[in-house]
Amino acid sequence: MKSLFLFGDSITSRGNRTEGWGGIIDRKIRDAGLDWQVFNVGIGGNTTTMGLARIESSVLSCKPDIVIIEFGFNDCAHLAADNTKVRVDPVLYETNMNLICEKISAVKGLPFLIINHAAERDWIIMPNGKPYRESVKDYNRIVRKIAKERNLPSCDMEKYFLESGQSLAVLNNPKPDGLHLSLAGEKLYAEGLWPELIKLLK
Repeated sequence: MKSLFLFGDSITSRGNRTEGWGGIIDRKIRDAGLDWQVFNVGIGGNTTTMGLARIESSVLSCKPDIVIIEFGFNDCAHLAADNTKVRVDPVLYETNMNLICEKISAVKGLPFLIINHAAERDWIIMPNGKPYRESVKDYNRIVRKIAKERNLPSCDMEKYFLESGQSLAVLNNPKPDGLHLSLAGEKLYAEGLWPELIKLLK
């Protein structure tokens, strides 16, 4: 049996629920009769730096076949103790994401990159004067760049949610916070991911 790992922050860890995007993907795999097992190793609040610190024990030691990588929302957030600095600046974020991909490839796994959905946290202003959602878009551009440069499979949730016309409606769980997914959002997330993922699972 082959293994599919979901590696990321709270968007990934919350997807582990039965009706979360990870749970939906797991059911789709089983319904298709595919010989794959899904492991959700997302941890809420994680940045890429935190992910790198645990990638050996959480992912690499298990010799994964495919790893879906979803980080960025916490990386681009400002430090609680110092609102003049982001937790992981864009240069380090790009370095970290490349390292994550390299480490997965080194154990013969395939990195699969998620470009995060748009955030609607306009009320949070970042140190550079941009609303939080604009900072998210900046980090998303980095992920697109890495996917292109490394010729890696990816899913652009920012684009998919925008084209669905449901972006605002799905970012409310359990109350409006402009970031986390409702059950409708989890379903939409899985629907966006599945067409690209199924190509690799067969």
